[in-house]
Amino acid sequence: MGIPSKLRLFLSPHFRPIPTIVVMAVTALLLTACSEKQAAGPPPPPDVGVSQVEQRDVPVYGEWVARRPHA
Repeated sequence: MGIPSKLRLFLSPHFRPIPTIVVMAVTALLLTACSEKQAAGPPPPPDVGVSQVEQRDVPVYGEWVARRPHA
């Protein structure tokens, strides 16, 4: 029994797996980067809450840390 021809390639002193893997990875990236992508439309408007405005008197006060409030 001899070594199969496919295995002989990997055992060859001229076979360099790292550059081969790098070339295959770069080729795959270039092929996926060249595919056309559809342009996305504008995002939908955000949901917001709305309140009615009412006019009324409210007390005016102030709180200060480590200071005496003005009279």
